[in-house]
Amino acid sequence: MARVPANEVSYAEDGFYYRDRELFTGVTFTVYPTGEARSEVEYRDGHRWGPSKDWYKTGQLAEEWNFRQGGAHGMQREFEKDGTLLSEEACEHGIILWRRELQAGEMVETYRLSEEEHNHALLLKFRKLFSLDPDVGAE
Repeated sequence: MARVPANEVSYAEDGFYYRDRELFTGVTFTVYPTGEARSEVEYRDGHRWGPSKDWYKTGQLAEEWNFRQGGAHGMQREFEKDGTLLSEEACEHGIILWRRELQAGEMVETYRLSEEEHNHALLLKFRKLFSLDPDVGAE
């Protein structure tokens, strides 16, 4: 898998990421001037797809995200410089299912997708559209 500096990959108006006019598959990275890792993002066929991580200059993990076909998908976490978890959320096809944040030393749920929200209906459509089960959505 290609591993290249982030400035070699560009986002185009069509919504895809390219390197040398080809849809990019691989990992981009940025580094501090001292050479230590600062961020890595994985791509597949021009989409963010897989893990994305950012680190503080100290090397402590700052954020971790997961993507699928360009949308946030899976657990996303943000950390304090000392490694304390600040927030976490679960996403599916770019839609936030729930979010928890550190408040007064405790993780508190601050959001949960409700069935009344427009994004809930959209999520159900995405689940049907992107299902790996051939029977889902079959009429």
